[in-house]
Amino acid sequence: MALIVSDIVYRTGVELGAVYEGTSTTTGTTTTIIDSNGLTQPDDYWNGSHVIILDSSTTTIEKVIKRITDYALTTHTLTTEEFSAAVPSGTRYAILKKRFPLDNVIQAINQALREYGNIPLVDTSLTSTTGIEYTLPSGVGANLKQVWMKSGDDDDDSWIEIHNWRVENNLSTNTNTLIFPTPLDNGYQLKLVYLGEHSQVTSYSDEINAVFGEEQIKGIVYRTAANVLNWRKNASQSVDPVLLTMIQSYESKANEYFKRYPVNSFVRRTPRFIKVK
Repeated sequence: MALIVSDIVYRTGVELGAVYEGTSTTTGTTTTIIDSNGLTQPDDYWNGSHVIILDSSTTTIEKVIKRITDYALTTHTLTTEEFSAAVPSGTRYAILKKRFPLDNVIQAINQALREYGNIPLVDTSLTSTTGIEYTLPSGVGANLKQVWMKSGDDDDDSWIEIHNWRVENNLSTNTNTLIFPTPLDNGYQLKLVYLGEHSQVTSYSDEINAVFGEEQIKGIVYRTAANVLNWRKNASQSVDPVLLTMIQSYESKANEYFKRYPVNSFVRRTPRFIKVK
């Protein structure tokens, strides 16, 4: 399963000691989680927090994050935004405490991803035509490194690298055009490999680019933790020495991982001309 934003949210919450974990003891509904063992806090204690499904026999709700709208002690029940299926007994969950709002954590993740700089990205939105010019998607342009064309039907994952292309920039329209010397075979998907920043994530379900390995993810989690704590410091105008020490510690860890485990952003540029002997 691909790494998604909710994975980073959970791991950051664990780092900050900002999650409470439990296991449902009774099957709930699409909007309730029942845990008579772990949910023993006063009424409304968890209102406004977010719950993450960590593991469940209903796999379609795993990694899903929902806002908690109400909590009742008498029934040990969280009422949440609607899941796609009922939450069964034995489901492991984690509650992200509301002092770290989900939107702010996602913003902090975006900041951490941007700090890694350019990474190899892929765009497959273009299809070959009978022409020789193609308007490139925004952000590709001068950072385009390779062009590939699918060699078979949709079920075939074989690609042929295309040579002898160039990119021209139109300053008046701020657009980039990919130009081939002769037309390609018509109707085939093109794959553009280029360098750019990680796309902005906005939802718990957005994927994290697979170029990041486990060590880079640790660096992103540390940087996210530092960013979240910085947000909390600025929002509260705190000068708490414990908070400042935590921020410095996470920034130091992040810097170490960013330096020790850089993303391999080298992508060979397709040669402009191929000699045929």
